[in-house]
Amino acid sequence: SIDSRGDAFEDLSILNMPSKGGWIFFAVVVFWYASRKRARSRTNIPFPPSPEVLSDKVCNVPLHSTEDLWIAMPCWDDLPGLRRALRSVMEQRQTGYRNVRVVVFEDHSSNMISSEEIEAYRDRMNVTFLRNPKPPNQGSAYGKAKLFDFLRENALPHEYVIVLDGDDVLPDSWTIHNIHVALQRKKPWFAWGRQNGKFSASCTKVEKDSDLSLRFIKWSFCHPRIFRAHLLNHIDDRDLQRQDGQWLQKATDAAFIYKFMELAGPDRVLFLHEQPLYNYTFGHQNGLKVFRKRKILIDKRNVQRHEPAEMMKYDIHVLCLLQSKEKAKEVLKGLAGTRLNVDQSLHIHVWNNRSILHIEKVASEVKEQYPEVKIGVSRMGKRSGELDWMLFPRYVMKHESVDYFIILDDDQVVSERTIPKLYDWRRPCSLTMLGEKSAREVSAVDPDLPNGNCGQCGNCAPARYQRAGLSIVDASIFNCKELYKARDDCGAFMKNMWLFHIARLHRWEITEVDRSSL
Repeated sequence: SIDSRGDAFEDLSILNMPSKGGWIFFAVVVFWYASRKRARSRTNIPFPPSPEVLSDKVCNVPLHSTEDLWIAMPCWDDLPGLRRALRSVMEQRQTGYRNVRVVVFEDHSSNMISSEEIEAYRDRMNVTFLRNPKPPNQGSAYGKAKLFDFLRENALPHEYVIVLDGDDVLPDSWTIHNIHVALQRKKPWFAWGRQNGKFSASCTKVEKDSDLSLRFIKWSFCHPRIFRAHLLNHIDDRDLQRQDGQWLQKATDAAFIYKFMELAGPDRVLFLHEQPLYNYTFGHQNGLKVFRKRKILIDKRNVQRHEPAEMMKYDIHVLCLLQSKEKAKEVLKGLAGTRLNVDQSLHIHVWNNRSILHIEKVASEVKEQYPEVKIGVSRMGKRSGELDWMLFPRYVMKHESVDYFIILDDDQVVSERTIPKLYDWRRPCSLTMLGEKSAREVSAVDPDLPNGNCGQCGNCAPARYQRAGLSIVDASIFNCKELYKARDDCGAFMKNMWLFHIARLHRWEITEVDRSSL
């Protein structure tokens, strides 16, 4: 009984007077708690944060991401270092991503990981091992090229890649969480950060105050190196090789970093300066110790000899549903006639859940008149009903890198400056709507919504929904799993009303603009 257990405990002297062992145990627990508290304060992370399960302050609805993060890990002749690097990834908490996918390339060495250990890692984490099992060792550039080949085939265009060398580690269990938050807020194409260890004092942002190419200015990039996967489509083996076709042995990071930064342009690169995000190891296999200064200088000049890449344009992606042939011609002509800035390009994505033959014919006629505009037509089918409206952007994002989507109703014809002006309203983690198009707001007393609780609305009164109409939204919202799980009994899944609701649950900035401002 409870009483008898209480009597038994009272007989234990440790409860009345702690032994020496009890005091030691108590001191260890206090020390552990204090050290964890200091670690959290150093990283400035509120506990417990949860980017992958975000909750609305009112509704408490969990939101989950469908986006993956990729970690490319080249390594050579350092099995203990590789184990430390993998363990630092396994220890990451609440990363904000659906999966953290590690891809290891192990170049030939005398100390390679065993097949038994590979299987053990595969049981504990999402990891793929690539290797060069036969001599000779090909070097760091070769390893990065093989990793890039794999990522080019498997990562989605908008997903991020972190390069973590096989002898380095992530400094604490919140590192990827911190990176995820920074990338969400700024949406860069390329980013780098501060590191612990040797060369940490040289980690700075780019100070480009002359007409010199980025490849020639005095600037030391630091780890981690982070980039959007779609940039891999613009690099090949020649960028990582010398003029004679041999693989670079040094400056292998500079070979892709410079090109990615040139492609992204200054507004789409980011220096993560708040705190160190990488522990750099200056080990025996470091190129500065392995190679002579002359060879290092030759490889640096090989990288500098490449012509700078031209900055990629800002792609404006427009989604629109078109059903009738007559309306399609008017809408597509209005869009295609948009006056763009010189650094912008227009991509029009049309979807139709009926026959698309007549829409394709109209699109072909418009493309002949405006060859610089890209127009794609897709038939999503009827089975999903209104869900097609949400599935179509995900379909587009599997093939193209999209930062923002402009959403156009099939009854809206735009002027030549409407789209660029609306694009100027783009901001990460935001939804901007044309105010005049906004529909009614509904509340708990609205007959279209049930009283009390329902499905996705959680344990709260039904939320206030609005139709967006002509709007621009951060494309990352289409990576939210809950966007595709709307419940009919909520009365909310009416085209972009549900999009408005999910943006609200994300606590994104929601803005209405007047038609006169466009």
